[in-house]
Amino acid sequence: MTAALTTRDYLQAALWYRSWGWACLPVSHAVADKRPTVRWKALQRRKPTDRELGRLFAVRPDRVTGLAVLLGRASGGPPAGCLACRDFDAAAAYFRWASLRPRLAAALPTVRTRRGFHVYCYLPAEVFVDFGPGDGDLRCVATRYAVLPPSAHPSGVRYAWVRGDPARPDFPLLTVEATGFLADRADKARSPGRPRTALTPAAQPARKADKDKDLLCPPRGVSDAAGGSPGPDARWASLPAAEREAVLKTLPRRAGERHRRLFELARRLADVRPGVPAGHWAGVVRAWWRRAEPVVRTKDWAVTWADFRAAWGRVRTPASRSPPAVALAAARGADVPPRDRLRLACRSLAGLTGGTFYLSARGAAAATGLGKTRAAELLAGLVAAGELIVRVPGRRSASARLATRYALGPLGD
Repeated sequence: MTAALTTRDYLQAALWYRSWGWACLPVSHAVADKRPTVRWKALQRRKPTDRELGRLFAVRPDRVTGLAVLLGRASGGPPAGCLACRDFDAAAAYFRWASLRPRLAAALPTVRTRRGFHVYCYLPAEVFVDFGPGDGDLRCVATRYAVLPPSAHPSGVRYAWVRGDPARPDFPLLTVEATGFLADRADKARSPGRPRTALTPAAQPARKADKDKDLLCPPRGVSDAAGGSPGPDARWASLPAAEREAVLKTLPRRAGERHRRLFELARRLADVRPGVPAGHWAGVVRAWWRRAEPVVRTKDWAVTWADFRAAWGRVRTPASRSPPAVALAAARGADVPPRDRLRLACRSLAGLTGGTFYLSARGAAAATGLGKTRAAELLAGLVAAGELIVRVPGRRSASARLATRYALGPLGD
């Protein structure tokens, strides 16, 4: 019989997890499902401070029976990393996965649940995959959460780390392919027990049209193979670092970003080698598509390849040579304090647009050479001093993030 834990115990655990960079919230098992006891939409965009965590756990202390971590970008770790949890509802499914990847299973932090296991890692982009009843899911989106130890299940079972409480564990940044979490879904898709549908004569032309359409791009395994190897990551391992960086920095984080991210990929590749035919990048785009496929709604490789070819034809200026990027780089190279570099960048951007201009904390960091948090503080300081005026506050929509729109203030001219 395990001793009952108090709300203070769960708060202490939440503060501990916060030191890992995780955003936690209190949950209750007063109903059959595990539900948060507080409103948590704001936590999807910003991690709570220690004081805010204390307030969250004090809202309904009598109902708190555990805590959970928000996943995806809400608890991001390494650069471009999103916290992922593979929920194995059945222990047999976990042991089947672990037997095929013993070294990975031993390295990844794992929690024992009532029926199965939770396995944690970081992925480069947000993704959610439902494996069906009894098979669990892969959660890596800010709108999902996972219950953490030492939370209590209504049955009396307590969530627990498999290898003891990890002290600041090393959560690696992996690709979805490297985790092997999607292998079961792929095996089911290839199950020999599924009935085959015979092609009627009327359907034959459509199948031929689809085949001809796919000839617009190299078939699977041809463009990716280095020396003829059709392995999914054979080409990725041989890609130059600049091309791998272009792929990882342009992966979509959610549905609706595919077109824009493909154009960003084309602009970054134009920095690497401008003027080559689009076909030169087939292997790179294939690597991008494999990593973006779990997130985007359009899964067809032929459509993605056609969209990249069109994007490559529209590229006029590589990413590093765009006027805003040049202005930020020039400001960063100035031999003046960071605050003055930010002033130079703002004046240059205002000169390019003739008035208002967009600038994010990340852009301010690129201009000053500081971290994003410190650069955002300098931006806020310029606004407070009257050197900058906020015309339109930044916001996050369902498909994109819009930076804040500024104008030079009377003291910044």
